[in-house]
Amino acid sequence: MDAVDLAPTVFEFAPHFVPINKQFYQNPKVHQIVADGRHFLLGTKETFDVITLEPPPPHDAGVINLYTEEFYALAKQKMRPGGVLAQWVPLDFNRGILPKMILKAMMGQFKHVSLWLPSRMEGVAIASDEPLNIDSRALAMRMSAPAVAEDLTANGLRSPEDFLATFIAADEKLAAFVGDVPSLTDDRPRLEYYNWYPLSSISVDELKRRREPVEDYLADRSIEEARLDTARTVADAILDEHRATADGDKSAARAALRLAVKLQPDNSYVGFLDRKLRE
Repeated sequence: MDAVDLAPTVFEFAPHFVPINKQFYQNPKVHQIVADGRHFLLGTKETFDVITLEPPPPHDAGVINLYTEEFYALAKQKMRPGGVLAQWVPLDFNRGILPKMILKAMMGQFKHVSLWLPSRMEGVAIASDEPLNIDSRALAMRMSAPAVAEDLTANGLRSPEDFLATFIAADEKLAAFVGDVPSLTDDRPRLEYYNWYPLSSISVDELKRRREPVEDYLADRSIEEARLDTARTVADAILDEHRATADGDKSAARAALRLAVKLQPDNSYVGFLDRKLRE
């Protein structure tokens, strides 16, 4: 596993973030590489099953180089058959066109892109040239690994149903959500000129309206339908709490979290939001 970061201090300060980072810097399988991520991909002869990245906020200076079609084309060249790219896509911008342009650029290079929302309005896009085809049994098995289960449970994802409930849309339905916004290229780094675009954020209602059934992408039906429905209701309640909190409506925020707590009283993420709201 190659861990690449531009700043050497990221690795130097890693011991201060134990146990959260699982002491990755002591794992002999992890190669710590100080480099620009895009330059690393340009120079390496290695290929990867997974490329995952969480750059600084997209409108920060220079970060556009990790969000353009040229970058995604490069990443795709370094991926093995069946490989996936996973990237943070923040949706909570006051200019909603910005994350849609990121998705547009990704969709310009990969045949299949899906959007997931595991934490309020913090999206994760999954891109691949292979269609989304989720093996529920394999997902459950991998989620049951102790270290994985510990991390996911801490973030409110205790079961395959909880995980699947974070799905928003893929492929054609995601393209409909993105619309006809312009793409991002090296010679059209539109994110760096974000002030040109109107103030119009992506709404919770829009995300709910665009959500499609994750069941359409399951290879089997081993999941518990009732549990999945409950998990989706909790996911909606978390979004409702976020919207209400942003609007300054604490009463509505509390009501949304009461519903979530009632449905999943042992959900760690819901508990965290509930404690935070009570502060």
